[in-house]
This record gives sequence, C-alpha cells and structure tokens, in this order.
Amino acid sequence: MHELKMNDRHFARLFDDYHNLDHEVIRIEEGVENTSDEYLESLKKQRLHLKDQLYSILKSAS
Repeated sequence: MHELKMNDRHFARLFDDYHNLDHEVIRIEEGVENTSDEYLESLKKQRLHLKDQLYSILKSAS
C-alpha cells in the first residue's frame, strides 16, 4: 500500500479522500459535529465507494 501511495497519484488521492471522509464521519457519529442524518448517510456512501475503489486497485496490484 505504501508503494502505491508513493507511485500512483490516483491511489494516493483516493486514499486521502477516504481518510478525510472517514474522519468526518467519525466526528459526526461521536457527536463532535452536528448534521442531518441524510448528510451522514451521503458521507457513508461516498466513503464506501472510495473504499471499493481502493480495494479494486489493491487487488489488481497484487
């Protein structure tokens, strides 16, 4: 994974996007940030989509 982050700009961007979304979802779930349930569900769907993309890249790289 480290090699992909260093050599594949697309993977690195997806990886960063995933971790930023994950951090935001966690903050909302812990009550640090308030938002609507619809917005939280939207973030979770985006996060899942990014995770699927990352998994696909990792699977094809190995």
